[in-house]
Amino acid sequence: MKRPGILFLYCFVSILSLSAQGNLKIETGANMVANDSLHIVLENTSFEVNGIFSPSTSSLVMTGNGTANESSIKGNNSPSFHRLIINRGTDSSRLETNISVSEKVVLFSGKLDLYGNDLNLGTTGVIEGETNNSNITSSSGGEIISTSDLIVPLNENPGNLGAVISSTAILGTTEIRRGHIAQSFSGGNGIQRYFQITPATNTSLDATLGFMYFDSELNGLNESDLELFKSIDSGMTWTNEGFTSKDIGDNYIELTGINSFSRWSATTMNTFPVGWLGFHVFPEKSAVLCEWITGFEQNTHYFQVEKSANGIDFEAIGKVQASGTSSEELIYQFTDRNPHKGKSWYQIRQVDLDGSFSLSQVEEIVFSGKGISIYPNPAREFINISLPETGHSRIELINLLGQIIAYWEEEKTTIQLNTEPFPKGVYLIKIYQNGNIYPQKIRIH
Repeated sequence: MKRPGILFLYCFVSILSLSAQGNLKIETGANMVANDSLHIVLENTSFEVNGIFSPSTSSLVMTGNGTANESSIKGNNSPSFHRLIINRGTDSSRLETNISVSEKVVLFSGKLDLYGNDLNLGTTGVIEGETNNSNITSSSGGEIISTSDLIVPLNENPGNLGAVISSTAILGTTEIRRGHIAQSFSGGNGIQRYFQITPATNTSLDATLGFMYFDSELNGLNESDLELFKSIDSGMTWTNEGFTSKDIGDNYIELTGINSFSRWSATTMNTFPVGWLGFHVFPEKSAVLCEWITGFEQNTHYFQVEKSANGIDFEAIGKVQASGTSSEELIYQFTDRNPHKGKSWYQIRQVDLDGSFSLSQVEEIVFSGKGISIYPNPAREFINISLPETGHSRIELINLLGQIIAYWEEEKTTIQLNTEPFPKGVYLIKIYQNGNIYPQKIRIH
């Protein structure tokens, strides 16, 4: 019988350093054991875990500069780390699989993009060193998760996620999830941060919530007008809870007298010229279709479609006339007939009559000619999905409001999914595989 390979990295090797835009890969059946205080320093190098990684008290340091794809954590397994350090200057690292961290995630410089995956801190992990320029964010979903036993908490900030909780009650085991996708409100979008707070005891809490955020998450909103909003249905509907006090210098909003927790975010609904209900991009033969939905418009002049080859620098590629003022749901479309090869990023700039503007979320797409095949479409009982590559994939079913209503983790290249549980309508299928994103519109009958 063939025995799996085991790589032991003992403490007398204090630093293991790899560079040159490579890939440190643990193959299926292999076991990499990092003993004691080893520092694994990956300069422009990804860490791929298909086998087992045993971290002990080691540190994984992501450093260098360049694209986030060159500094990613990926693989078929969801690896656990003791300490994760991001030291990427002005660049980012990203997750291409779910991970857990037992001690801390340290942000020296650069950002960590969740990229649709979860970072679980458990009951012991914390985040350190986050600033406006160096923090954990997400371009496509995913959450940071922390679990804590809250017994009459006083200014407790589990995991250092930025949700500061006080209460005269025993909340018990409490899970806090921090996400970075702007929530959709009837009058516009919120900031690029929300908290989903789920305590074991969730009635008569007499609680106070301190909501922390960064300037980089304001999403074009006027910080002085921010108020806290609450959703009990995972972001479908929202109620304005207001605020008790705020300090915009410290990026902090506080609300007292909270009887129960759920999902919380912040916005300035009354000042929004347009209510974004969704924005998606789809490959269509030799072109890319951009489609966005508004639920509210006030003195809107036009929409400018913008494209980027690096996710940072955007250029205008087209203009669509707006309705002006409307309280109805409206759908707009624009076709990019000259898409970039490989990855592209799109956003919509809404321009008001007085020249003010707001931005939609940024959508990423891979235009490679390979694409994905989904059939039958429209679907009744099931859909079949054929993927262009082998490897782990995450498949998301998203409604037109941009809300993820189901997801699957798969290893196969041909997949069949049951569509019977979902209401009739138009949906977006979004597939994350090998660092690429493949979107496709489907209809369920």
